[in-house]
Amino acid sequence: MKLSKLKIGQKAIVRGISSKEISSKLVGLGIVEGQGISYLYKAPFGGPIAFMVGSYVLALRPIEASVVDVDILEK
Repeated sequence: MKLSKLKIGQKAIVRGISSKEISSKLVGLGIVEGQGISYLYKAPFGGPIAFMVGSYVLALRPIEASVVDVDILEK
């Protein structure tokens, strides 16, 4: 499943990044395989999505979140 498809409050584990163009940026932001991540909220009008990654909040554009593959921990 793609990170951008999570719902508010869902938790997941990162399984990989499907875009080589932005993978180094996402890895630098802490989006690495095995990392826990949870969906916090989304800005209106197609704005950024806020995720809890480890101990910090990270905002990603929907296009960036759509290249991150995850496995859901909770439904």
